[in-house]
Amino acid sequence: MKLQEELRALLGNEKQADEIALYRQALREAPNNFALYDRLSEALVRHHQKEEAIALYRQAIQQRPDQLELYARFQQFLEQQHQPEAIIPIYRQAIQQQPDQPEFYQRLAAVLLQRKQFHEAEVVYRQAVQHFHGYEAFSLPLARLLIQLNRSDELVALARQVFQANSDQSPWEQFQALLLQHQQAAALITLYRQQLQQGDSNYFLLDRLGELLVQQNQPEAALALYHQFTQKYPQAYEAYTKQAAILFQQNRQEAIALYRPLLKQFASDAGMYQMVFQQFAWCLEGIHPDEAATLYREAMQQYPAQRVPYA
Repeated sequence: MKLQEELRALLGNEKQADEIALYRQALREAPNNFALYDRLSEALVRHHQKEEAIALYRQAIQQRPDQLELYARFQQFLEQQHQPEAIIPIYRQAIQQQPDQPEFYQRLAAVLLQRKQFHEAEVVYRQAVQHFHGYEAFSLPLARLLIQLNRSDELVALARQVFQANSDQSPWEQFQALLLQHQQAAALITLYRQQLQQGDSNYFLLDRLGELLVQQNQPEAALALYHQFTQKYPQAYEAYTKQAAILFQQNRQEAIALYRPLLKQFASDAGMYQMVFQQFAWCLEGIHPDEAATLYREAMQQYPAQRVPYA
């Protein structure tokens, strides 16, 4: 603060207006005050020394390449001088020297997109997706760029890469939402089926594919999938419920037929039994009220401690 007050006092006196020398001295005394680079560069431009100002930032970045603020200030200065493209090689070099810094990829891609250099921006995004294992900060904008360029056929390959890195995490949720937002459900179904063919039949994959098939009005395919789901995960109650929901839309009798053996299957598991029972009773009440009443009585005998609603 004292240094800034002294500078203001000196610069306010036109007789001592060698501002360039003053700012250089201030930088030597306070090298971490990055705002002084802006002041000095502005002074250099006012004195028709723009190249000197550019050299100032280049030297500062070379000496302190890990200071992101210096890059941002240099970029702002170049934009003010109507030379925004001059920052591109600076960020390229920064990525080579510090490949683990995601900010450099983001800033470089943003500059390239502003200049409508879509191919170059795509290359940067792909490099970042590869380096950061599908990190959503790069996979999502890359997907948007591919959609913008009408290259949706490449989304499956990108989606596979992101899915394999983040199949059970929020980045994949965001990626899937983006694809669905842009009517790319077919690409997702293709991806999920390919993963299943390769032997990847985890809970997440089966569940997501089933939901997509239902949304895309493919009930028979969804039923087959949920059957596969319950074979692999016999305790996956939600899969039985979704399977029954599809059957209920088509034929309530088939839904009832699904639940009958489940009650026997889960007879020794109070929690699972009650969940299956509630769905089964709901199916019965509309068409077989007497059988529903019998089911309630059986459930009360099976688990008298459970609070089961009466028919």
